[in-house]
Amino acid sequence: MKPLLPLSLLLLLCNTALAQRPPAKATVPPTKKAPSCIKPGALAYDSNAEQLLVCEDGAHCQRVDLKSKAVASTEGGLALDVVHLNSATTAICLDRQDLDCVKLGKRAQVTARKAAAPQAWEAAMAAPQVSDDRTFAILDGELWDLKRDKAVRVPSWSKDPSYKTPAQAVGFVGSLVVFTIVPCAGPCAQSRLMTRRGAAVGVPFDGIAAVHPLQGDVYIGATQQGGLARISATTKQVSIWSVFDKGAVENSVAFVRQGLPTLALIDDTDAKLLIFELSKSADNLVSTYDVLICAP
Repeated sequence: MKPLLPLSLLLLLCNTALAQRPPAKATVPPTKKAPSCIKPGALAYDSNAEQLLVCEDGAHCQRVDLKSKAVASTEGGLALDVVHLNSATTAICLDRQDLDCVKLGKRAQVTARKAAAPQAWEAAMAAPQVSDDRTFAILDGELWDLKRDKAVRVPSWSKDPSYKTPAQAVGFVGSLVVFTIVPCAGPCAQSRLMTRRGAAVGVPFDGIAAVHPLQGDVYIGATQQGGLARISATTKQVSIWSVFDKGAVENSVAFVRQGLPTLALIDDTDAKLLIFELSKSADNLVSTYDVLICAP
């Protein structure tokens, strides 16, 4: 999986001993152990530490510091989101101290308990979401009208009767919601803007699994085909910036760092983390570099 643009920087993160003779009777300090090889299963961004988490499962992760480009192993570093379900699964709390919470109705609580139950670690990374006006929430991929205590289910828009699994809500874009479906057996995810009542807005676009605010009414998300989707809540338009000409990307994440939209991808062939920083308008490449995440 090679990007069309050349990479400007290659950092080898495996320490080697210095080729020099130690003083007499002095001991040579042990070489720092290189990060162990893992099979990347997902990426997550820790905005507080400005680090990327490259994880195989909940117990095997690597942290990549985007300032120093250093890589280190870590244990269980997946709980990144402040927004969470309280211990009783009766409310979504927007702070770590459970002081600012949005109460759930009885039916929404059933879904909340399901979302909080032990499950695959990939699903556990998806925190609950609450709309800006606190009237809607996303729980376990379902959009919930909190005032009516009712789920807003969006059917698949696929024309193939074999793929009619309901669409999954992945994020709020102003007063709209992004839903995603998988309308085939292979990598073919599609996303679409919807109203909070489930009415389609615009046409489907390359599938995304999460939405992040960029600035003002603009949001971004990593697409399945190795790109970055820019979504405007005002114009309801979606534009996609991409560095790849073909093929789906299994491990990617979009985020905002120092005001710039950023796309990170795993290159499975060379065990590298590819990082692309875009302009504030998310339509031009500002810089690109890669980090080796597995010892050769």
